[in-house]
Amino acid sequence: MEKLVEVNQVDVGSLKSEEWYQNLIDDCKTIITERRFNACWEVIQCKWEIGDFKRVKIYGKKIVQGLAESLKVSERDVWYCIQFRKKYPDLNNLPEGKAISWTKIVNEYLPKQKEQSEVIPLPKGKFDIILADCPWRYDFSIDDKDKIEQHYPTMDLEDIKKMELPANDDAVLFLWATAPKLLEALEVMKAWGFEYKSNAIWDKEWIGMGYWFRGQHELLLIGVRGSFSPPESDKRVSSVYREKRTEHSRKPEYFYELIEDMFPTGKYLELFARRRRPKWESYGNEVKQFRD
Repeated sequence: MEKLVEVNQVDVGSLKSEEWYQNLIDDCKTIITERRFNACWEVIQCKWEIGDFKRVKIYGKKIVQGLAESLKVSERDVWYCIQFRKKYPDLNNLPEGKAISWTKIVNEYLPKQKEQSEVIPLPKGKFDIILADCPWRYDFSIDDKDKIEQHYPTMDLEDIKKMELPANDDAVLFLWATAPKLLEALEVMKAWGFEYKSNAIWDKEWIGMGYWFRGQHELLLIGVRGSFSPPESDKRVSSVYREKRTEHSRKPEYFYELIEDMFPTGKYLELFARRRRPKWESYGNEVKQFRD
């Protein structure tokens, strides 16, 4: 007991000066660095395996669609994997060797994908129910595999704000926003002529990345223009909805059904849609991204 007391009385500064302590810290740092390095390299190996273009020659675009659906990634990501395998059939010839990241490979060493998605012009007429999932551009990426541009093309904030929405004088806007993009989303809402009213939360039941908190939710902001009325009292539900996320950027069917139930006679428009939906007009260059 006497020896234990003596150890407990050692101050932190003295502890850190011990040789065994320094060796322990150095070993831990090495392990952490190696794990991060190995994880990045494993991502690159995985992308290389996915990109076996011999399968494309046999199965055509179906293999791209199938892989994207099964792996829950975008067809764009699979396309880059194929270009990667074509350009580097031998991983030993990679520039910078194993120290390179997937993001750097895509941005600096692979050809850019030409837009092959169908571009849908803004529909004619006016709409009173608008749902938007803007392609926000991020200035950072915690992890290569979560880099937004790997999944879909993004837009500058000012370009989004300049869009002229085909909205009625009395209309409601449901606008998706992530926590880092909350202020920008409010800017967009104001630029489009809507006044913020409330928001709902989608708990993804999946913990992502983040600098302050690891993101587990997205916000659905609600704004109105003119004298648009809120839903009837019996249609008002909890502001928190829980459902595990699936493909990147895909939103739960629940929210479409909720909006339709709140406003059953509305004229619906989805901006930056990634699939077509009955009763809704769709705008976006990736309306075929998700399949039922």
